[in-house]
Amino acid sequence: VELMGSFDNWTKSLNMAKKFNYETGATDFTVRVAMDDMNPGDKVLFKFKVDGEWRTSSDFPVEVDASGFENNAFRVP
Repeated sequence: VELMGSFDNWTKSLNMAKKFNYETGATDFTVRVAMDDMNPGDKVLFKFKVDGEWRTSSDFPVEVDASGFENNAFRVP
């Protein structure tokens, strides 16, 4: 699973680490994203690439961008 987003102007994919969650029995994917240039309240749009297909997650709000693409959205705390 890869992550891309507006946090770096959609310039590169970040590989996510796969971990088995023994409490839930689910597989979790994690990645750290540097947001040093972001301010509290800034919106970050992002999307996941799973098995070669771009997808949004139901775990985050979904917004349609100006080009008509669906992306997940996050506000910097």
